[in-house]
Amino acid sequence: MSITSKKRLIICNTYYQLIMALHICDVMFEYDNVTLILTDQTRGMEDVAFKLHEMKICQNVYYLKTKEICSKKNGLSNKIDDVYKMIKGDKKYQYICDEKYDELLYYNPDIFTHIIFAELYCQNKFIECSRYEEGILSYGNKFAIFSKLYWARKIREIIKNDNLEECTKKFYCCYPENYNGELDVIKVPVISQYSNVAKLLVALFDIDLHSEKYIEKYIFFTSVYDFEGENAIGEYEVVEKIAKVVGKHNILIKQHPRDNRNVYIDSGYRVDLNSSVPWEAIQLGYDFSDKILITVNSGSVLSANLMMENGPKAFFVFKFCDLSQNKQAQVTARLIVELLDNSKLQKELKNIHIAEKIEDIISIE
Repeated sequence: MSITSKKRLIICNTYYQLIMALHICDVMFEYDNVTLILTDQTRGMEDVAFKLHEMKICQNVYYLKTKEICSKKNGLSNKIDDVYKMIKGDKKYQYICDEKYDELLYYNPDIFTHIIFAELYCQNKFIECSRYEEGILSYGNKFAIFSKLYWARKIREIIKNDNLEECTKKFYCCYPENYNGELDVIKVPVISQYSNVAKLLVALFDIDLHSEKYIEKYIFFTSVYDFEGENAIGEYEVVEKIAKVVGKHNILIKQHPRDNRNVYIDSGYRVDLNSSVPWEAIQLGYDFSDKILITVNSGSVLSANLMMENGPKAFFVFKFCDLSQNKQAQVTARLIVELLDNSKLQKELKNIHIAEKIEDIISIE
Protein backbone atom coordinates (compact mmCIF):
# COMPACT_ATOMS: atom_id res chain seq x y z
CA MET A 1 0.00 0.00 0.00
CA SER A 2 1.49 3.34 -1.04
CA ILE A 3 1.61 6.20 1.46
CA THR A 4 0.65 9.67 0.26
CA SER A 5 3.12 12.28 1.47
CA LYS A 6 1.85 15.69 2.58
CA LYS A 7 3.66 19.01 2.63
CA ARG A 8 3.46 20.77 6.01
CA LEU A 9 4.89 23.98 7.46
CA ILE A 10 5.36 24.46 11.23
CA ILE A 11 6.11 27.80 12.91
CA CYS A 12 8.08 27.64 16.19
CA ASN A 13 8.50 30.74 18.38
CA THR A 14 9.74 29.01 21.56
CA TYR A 15 11.82 26.01 22.52
CA TYR A 16 8.75 24.19 23.83
CA GLN A 17 7.06 24.71 20.48
CA LEU A 18 10.16 23.42 18.71
CA ILE A 19 10.30 20.29 20.87
CA MET A 20 6.61 19.61 20.23
CA ALA A 21 7.08 20.21 16.51
CA LEU A 22 10.02 17.79 16.30
CA HIS A 23 8.09 15.20 18.30
CA ILE A 24 4.97 15.53 16.14
CA CYS A 25 7.13 15.16 13.03
CA ASP A 26 8.74 12.03 14.44
CA VAL A 27 5.60 10.20 15.53
CA MET A 28 2.97 11.56 13.12
CA PHE A 29 4.59 13.06 10.01
CA GLU A 30 7.25 10.44 9.37
CA TYR A 31 6.55 10.22 5.64
CA ASP A 32 5.74 13.88 5.06
CA ASN A 33 7.69 16.80 3.65
CA VAL A 34 8.04 19.19 6.61
CA THR A 35 9.39 22.73 6.68
CA LEU A 36 10.21 24.37 10.02
CA ILE A 37 10.33 28.11 10.64
CA LEU A 38 12.24 29.08 13.81
CA THR A 39 11.99 32.71 14.86
CA ASP A 40 13.92 35.23 16.92
CA GLN A 41 11.10 35.33 19.48
CA THR A 42 13.43 33.14 21.58
CA ARG A 43 17.11 33.86 22.08
CA GLY A 44 19.46 31.26 20.59
CA MET A 45 17.08 30.01 17.91
CA GLU A 46 19.43 31.00 15.08
CA ASP A 47 22.11 28.55 16.22
CA VAL A 48 19.50 25.83 16.72
CA ALA A 49 18.10 26.40 13.23
CA PHE A 50 21.60 26.10 11.75
CA LYS A 51 22.20 22.80 13.59
CA LEU A 52 18.83 21.39 12.51
CA HIS A 53 19.62 22.33 8.92
CA GLU A 54 22.99 20.57 9.16
CA MET A 55 21.34 17.47 10.68
CA LYS A 56 18.83 17.34 7.81
CA ILE A 57 16.04 16.46 10.23
CA CYS A 58 13.37 18.15 8.09
CA GLN A 59 13.08 18.99 4.43
CA ASN A 60 13.75 22.68 5.14
CA VAL A 61 14.63 24.72 8.23
CA TYR A 62 14.47 28.52 8.16
CA TYR A 63 15.41 31.10 10.78
CA LEU A 64 13.41 34.32 10.45
CA LYS A 65 13.44 37.55 12.41
CA THR A 66 9.78 38.13 13.29
CA LYS A 67 10.01 39.91 16.63
CA GLU A 68 10.00 43.33 14.99
CA ILE A 69 7.18 42.32 12.65
CA CYS A 70 4.99 41.32 15.60
CA SER A 71 5.82 44.37 17.71
CA LYS A 72 3.53 47.37 18.12
CA LYS A 73 4.45 50.00 15.53
CA ASN A 74 3.54 53.65 15.54
CA GLY A 75 2.54 55.54 12.44
CA LEU A 76 -0.36 55.08 10.06
CA SER A 77 1.82 53.85 7.18
CA ASN A 78 3.28 51.03 9.32
CA LYS A 79 -0.19 49.94 10.39
CA ILE A 80 -1.49 49.99 6.81
CA ASP A 81 1.53 47.96 5.70
CA ASP A 82 0.86 45.29 8.36
CA VAL A 83 -2.82 45.08 7.42
CA TYR A 84 -1.99 44.79 3.72
CA LYS A 85 0.48 41.96 4.32
CA MET A 86 -2.04 40.03 6.45
CA ILE A 87 -4.43 40.32 3.52
CA LYS A 88 -2.14 39.68 0.54
CA GLY A 89 0.97 38.11 2.08
CA ASP A 90 4.55 39.29 1.73
CA LYS A 91 6.58 38.41 -1.36
CA LYS A 92 9.83 38.29 0.61
CA TYR A 93 8.60 34.96 2.00
CA GLN A 94 7.74 33.61 -1.43
CA TYR A 95 10.87 31.43 -1.43
CA ILE A 96 9.33 29.51 1.48
CA CYS A 97 5.70 29.58 0.38
CA ASP A 98 6.04 29.18 -3.40
CA GLU A 99 4.79 25.59 -3.28
CA LYS A 100 1.40 24.18 -2.39
CA TYR A 101 1.34 23.25 1.31
CA ASP A 102 -1.31 20.92 2.72
CA GLU A 103 -1.13 22.09 6.33
CA LEU A 104 0.13 24.99 8.45
CA LEU A 105 0.77 24.33 12.15
CA TYR A 106 1.26 27.15 14.65
CA TYR A 107 0.66 28.16 18.25
CA ASN A 108 0.77 31.98 18.19
CA PRO A 109 -1.77 33.66 15.87
CA ASP A 110 0.46 36.74 15.62
CA ILE A 111 1.00 39.13 12.71
CA PHE A 112 3.76 36.99 11.19
CA THR A 113 1.62 33.84 11.29
CA HIS A 114 -1.21 35.69 9.53
CA ILE A 115 1.22 36.98 6.88
CA ILE A 116 2.58 33.49 6.22
CA PHE A 117 -0.97 32.13 6.07
CA ALA A 118 -1.94 34.80 3.52
CA GLU A 119 1.06 33.86 1.39
CA LEU A 120 0.29 30.12 1.63
CA TYR A 121 -3.38 30.77 0.85
CA CYS A 122 -2.40 32.31 -2.46
CA GLN A 123 -0.96 28.92 -3.45
CA ASN A 124 -3.68 26.72 -1.93
CA LYS A 125 -7.10 28.08 -0.99
CA PHE A 126 -7.93 24.74 0.64
CA ILE A 127 -4.95 24.67 3.01
CA GLU A 128 -5.63 23.12 6.42
CA CYS A 129 -4.45 25.02 9.49
CA SER A 130 -3.91 23.63 12.97
CA ARG A 131 -2.89 24.84 16.42
CA TYR A 132 -0.59 22.82 18.62
CA GLU A 133 -0.07 23.04 22.35
CA GLU A 134 2.55 24.96 24.32
CA GLY A 135 2.14 23.15 27.62
CA ILE A 136 -1.06 22.09 29.29
CA LEU A 137 -1.74 25.56 30.70
CA SER A 138 -2.02 26.82 27.11
CA TYR A 139 -5.06 24.71 26.23
CA GLY A 140 -7.57 27.39 27.16
CA ASN A 141 -5.55 30.41 26.01
CA LYS A 142 -7.48 32.95 23.98
CA PHE A 143 -5.68 35.57 21.90
CA ALA A 144 -7.05 39.08 21.53
CA ILE A 145 -8.13 40.37 18.13
CA PHE A 146 -6.03 43.52 17.84
CA SER A 147 -7.17 46.37 15.59
CA LYS A 148 -4.88 45.59 12.63
CA LEU A 149 -6.03 41.98 12.62
CA TYR A 150 -9.67 43.08 12.87
CA TRP A 151 -9.39 45.16 9.68
CA ALA A 152 -7.35 42.54 7.84
CA ARG A 153 -9.99 39.92 8.59
CA LYS A 154 -12.83 42.20 7.52
CA ILE A 155 -11.16 43.01 4.20
CA ARG A 156 -10.34 39.37 3.53
CA GLU A 157 -14.03 38.58 4.06
CA ILE A 158 -15.04 41.29 1.61
CA ILE A 159 -12.73 39.90 -1.10
CA LYS A 160 -13.99 36.36 -0.39
CA ASN A 161 -10.75 35.03 1.13
CA ASP A 162 -10.86 32.75 4.14
CA ASN A 163 -9.17 33.85 7.37
CA LEU A 164 -6.66 31.88 9.41
CA GLU A 165 -9.21 31.25 12.17
CA GLU A 166 -11.75 29.83 9.69
CA CYS A 167 -9.18 27.46 8.24
CA THR A 168 -7.95 26.29 11.67
CA LYS A 169 -9.80 23.08 12.43
CA LYS A 170 -7.47 20.92 14.56
CA PHE A 171 -5.56 21.10 17.84
CA TYR A 172 -2.57 18.82 18.44
CA CYS A 173 -2.06 18.09 22.15
CA CYS A 174 -0.91 15.40 24.59
CA TYR A 175 -4.00 15.50 26.83
CA PRO A 176 -7.18 15.80 24.74
CA GLU A 177 -9.33 15.16 27.81
CA ASN A 178 -8.18 18.51 29.20
CA TYR A 179 -9.07 20.51 26.09
CA ASN A 180 -12.49 22.19 26.12
CA GLY A 181 -12.23 24.21 22.92
CA GLU A 182 -14.05 23.88 19.62
CA LEU A 183 -11.25 22.45 17.47
CA ASP A 184 -10.98 18.78 16.55
CA VAL A 185 -8.39 17.21 18.84
CA ILE A 186 -5.45 15.20 17.55
CA LYS A 187 -3.77 13.25 20.36
CA VAL A 188 0.01 13.44 20.50
CA PRO A 189 1.71 10.70 22.55
CA VAL A 190 3.96 11.82 25.41
CA ILE A 191 7.70 11.65 24.81
CA SER A 192 9.77 8.71 26.01
CA GLN A 193 13.28 9.32 27.31
CA TYR A 194 14.38 6.65 24.83
CA SER A 195 12.63 8.23 21.84
CA ASN A 196 14.26 9.61 18.71
CA VAL A 197 13.39 13.14 19.80
CA ALA A 198 15.03 12.75 23.21
CA LYS A 199 18.24 11.62 21.49
CA LEU A 200 17.97 14.43 18.96
CA LEU A 201 17.62 17.08 21.68
CA VAL A 202 20.74 15.82 23.45
CA ALA A 203 22.71 16.31 20.23
CA LEU A 204 20.97 19.54 19.25
CA PHE A 205 21.73 21.31 22.54
CA ASP A 206 25.11 19.62 23.16
CA ILE A 207 23.92 18.09 26.43
CA ASP A 208 26.73 16.17 28.15
CA LEU A 209 25.03 13.11 29.64
CA HIS A 210 28.20 12.15 31.49
CA SER A 211 28.44 15.44 33.35
CA GLU A 212 27.66 15.50 37.06
CA LYS A 213 26.39 19.08 37.04
CA TYR A 214 23.05 18.04 38.61
CA ILE A 215 24.41 16.59 41.83
CA GLU A 216 22.10 18.49 44.22
CA LYS A 217 18.99 16.76 45.53
CA TYR A 218 16.77 19.83 45.04
CA ILE A 219 16.48 21.98 41.92
CA PHE A 220 14.67 25.30 42.36
CA PHE A 221 13.22 27.01 39.28
CA THR A 222 12.87 30.76 39.72
CA SER A 223 10.12 32.84 38.15
CA VAL A 224 9.94 36.45 36.95
CA TYR A 225 7.69 37.72 39.74
CA ASP A 226 10.43 39.14 41.99
CA PHE A 227 11.87 41.43 39.29
CA GLU A 228 9.28 41.88 36.55
CA GLY A 229 5.72 43.19 36.45
CA GLU A 230 3.88 44.03 39.67
CA ASN A 231 5.07 43.78 43.28
CA ALA A 232 7.66 41.15 44.22
CA ILE A 233 6.22 38.00 45.79
CA GLY A 234 9.18 37.09 48.02
CA GLU A 235 10.51 34.16 46.04
CA TYR A 236 14.11 34.65 47.19
CA GLU A 237 12.95 34.58 50.82
CA VAL A 238 11.23 31.24 50.15
CA VAL A 239 14.48 29.78 48.80
CA GLU A 240 16.23 30.92 51.97
CA LYS A 241 13.60 29.19 54.13
CA ILE A 242 13.96 25.95 52.18
CA ALA A 243 17.76 26.16 52.43
CA LYS A 244 17.54 26.33 56.21
CA VAL A 245 15.78 22.96 56.17
CA VAL A 246 17.62 21.05 53.41
CA GLY A 247 20.96 22.90 53.35
CA LYS A 248 22.18 25.45 50.84
CA HIS A 249 24.62 22.91 49.40
CA ASN A 250 21.67 20.68 48.51
CA ILE A 251 19.92 23.24 46.26
CA LEU A 252 20.71 24.08 42.64
CA ILE A 253 19.10 27.27 41.33
CA LYS A 254 17.74 27.09 37.79
CA GLN A 255 17.47 30.81 37.12
CA HIS A 256 14.83 32.22 34.76
CA PRO A 257 16.38 33.23 31.38
CA ARG A 258 15.27 36.85 31.85
CA ASP A 259 16.66 37.11 35.37
CA ASN A 260 19.99 38.94 35.17
CA ARG A 261 20.33 39.44 38.93
CA ASN A 262 23.18 37.96 40.96
CA VAL A 263 21.18 37.65 44.17
CA TYR A 264 21.50 33.85 44.35
CA ILE A 265 25.18 33.64 43.42
CA ASP A 266 25.98 36.45 45.86
CA SER A 267 24.18 34.49 48.60
CA GLY A 268 26.28 31.39 48.01
CA TYR A 269 23.91 29.25 45.95
CA ARG A 270 25.10 27.25 42.98
CA VAL A 271 23.30 28.56 39.91
CA ASP A 272 22.92 26.48 36.76
CA LEU A 273 24.55 28.70 34.15
CA ASN A 274 23.27 26.53 31.30
CA SER A 275 20.18 28.70 30.83
CA SER A 276 20.37 28.62 27.04
CA VAL A 277 19.23 25.00 27.03
CA PRO A 278 15.47 24.47 27.51
CA TRP A 279 14.67 22.52 30.65
CA GLU A 280 12.41 20.12 28.73
CA ALA A 281 15.44 18.99 26.70
CA ILE A 282 17.58 18.60 29.83
CA GLN A 283 14.93 16.58 31.65
CA LEU A 284 14.54 14.25 28.67
CA GLY A 285 18.31 13.75 28.57
CA TYR A 286 19.12 13.09 32.23
CA ASP A 287 17.72 10.73 34.84
CA PHE A 288 16.14 12.94 37.50
CA SER A 289 14.23 10.16 39.25
CA ASP A 290 16.11 10.79 42.52
CA LYS A 291 15.70 14.60 42.38
CA ILE A 292 12.98 16.91 43.67
CA LEU A 293 12.02 19.90 41.56
CA ILE A 294 10.71 23.00 43.35
CA THR A 295 9.16 26.16 41.97
CA VAL A 296 6.73 28.90 42.87
CA ASN A 297 4.82 28.48 39.61
CA SER A 298 7.27 27.87 36.74
CA GLY A 299 5.54 26.35 33.74
CA SER A 300 8.73 24.47 32.79
CA VAL A 301 8.38 22.07 35.71
CA LEU A 302 4.79 21.30 34.82
CA SER A 303 5.20 21.09 31.06
CA ALA A 304 8.31 18.90 31.19
CA ASN A 305 6.66 16.42 33.56
CA LEU A 306 3.54 16.19 31.44
CA MET A 307 5.41 16.09 28.15
CA MET A 308 7.32 12.94 29.10
CA GLU A 309 6.76 9.61 30.78
CA ASN A 310 7.50 9.17 34.50
CA GLY A 311 8.67 12.68 35.41
CA PRO A 312 10.44 13.34 38.74
CA LYS A 313 8.74 14.56 41.92
CA ALA A 314 7.92 18.26 41.86
CA PHE A 315 6.50 20.84 44.28
CA PHE A 316 4.82 24.18 43.77
CA VAL A 317 5.51 26.49 46.72
CA PHE A 318 3.44 29.58 45.88
CA LYS A 319 1.61 29.21 49.20
CA PHE A 320 4.81 30.37 50.90
CA CYS A 321 4.77 33.64 48.91
CA ASP A 322 2.75 36.84 49.11
CA LEU A 323 0.80 36.96 45.84
CA SER A 324 -1.68 39.60 47.03
CA GLN A 325 -0.08 42.42 45.01
CA ASN A 326 0.71 40.45 41.87
CA LYS A 327 -2.31 39.56 39.73
CA GLN A 328 -0.42 37.53 37.14
CA ALA A 329 1.11 35.35 39.85
CA GLN A 330 -2.38 34.85 41.30
CA VAL A 331 -3.75 33.77 37.91
CA THR A 332 -0.96 31.25 37.39
CA ALA A 333 -1.40 29.82 40.89
CA ARG A 334 -5.15 29.43 40.33
CA LEU A 335 -4.57 27.59 37.03
CA ILE A 336 -2.13 25.22 38.73
CA VAL A 337 -4.64 24.45 41.52
CA GLU A 338 -7.38 23.78 38.98
CA LEU A 339 -5.10 21.53 36.95
CA LEU A 340 -3.95 19.45 39.93
CA ASP A 341 -7.59 19.03 40.98
CA ASN A 342 -8.48 17.63 37.56
CA SER A 343 -9.65 14.06 38.14
CA LYS A 344 -8.87 13.12 34.52
CA LEU A 345 -5.14 13.72 35.01
CA GLN A 346 -4.51 12.17 38.43
CA LYS A 347 -2.29 9.42 37.03
CA GLU A 348 -0.15 11.82 34.98
CA LEU A 349 0.10 14.32 37.85
CA LYS A 350 0.83 11.86 40.63
CA ASN A 351 4.37 13.20 41.15
CA ILE A 352 3.38 16.88 41.20
CA HIS A 353 2.22 18.49 44.44
CA ILE A 354 1.38 21.83 46.05
CA ALA A 355 3.32 22.17 49.29
CA GLU A 356 1.41 23.34 52.35
CA LYS A 357 4.56 23.58 54.47
CA ILE A 358 8.27 23.22 53.81
CA GLU A 359 8.36 19.89 55.64
CA ASP A 360 6.14 18.43 52.88
CA ILE A 361 9.11 18.60 50.51
CA ILE A 362 11.24 16.52 52.85
CA SER A 363 8.62 13.98 53.85
CA ILE A 364 8.06 12.69 50.32
CA GLU A 365 11.62 11.40 49.86
